[in-house]
Amino acid sequence: MESGLIESRPIPGRTSRSPPRVSRMMELCERIDGRETLGLSDRDLHRILADERRRRALVHIGNLPTPVDLRTLADEMLEQASGRDDHTEGDVHALMVELYHQHLPMLDDVGVIELDESGKQIEACRLRITEY
Repeated sequence: MESGLIESRPIPGRTSRSPPRVSRMMELCERIDGRETLGLSDRDLHRILADERRRRALVHIGNLPTPVDLRTLADEMLEQASGRDDHTEGDVHALMVELYHQHLPMLDDVGVIELDESGKQIEACRLRITEY
């Protein structure tokens, strides 16, 4: 009878015990400018970076002059993702809703960005990601 413990076995072809996504996140965490000054915990940093759309938003926010409004951010993100600038109003609106309700409040809560009172304009960004 086995001891009841789960045995960890290496996956053929993988050199690390961490899944590729976790290893990639750890590499990204080491390259982020401003992490120390914000005093972000590893937990908060991983939570922030866990979502690809949130990482893309941070890259764009860091590269746009602040203040930046939600519409401009959504337009920039869609243009970069598709390589074209002729998005439907529905695409832009859907991304704006996702950013407004899901991603930007989380970033504001941990102090990475500063939103205005309406939540539709980013006043400042305190964390810079140049690539992911």
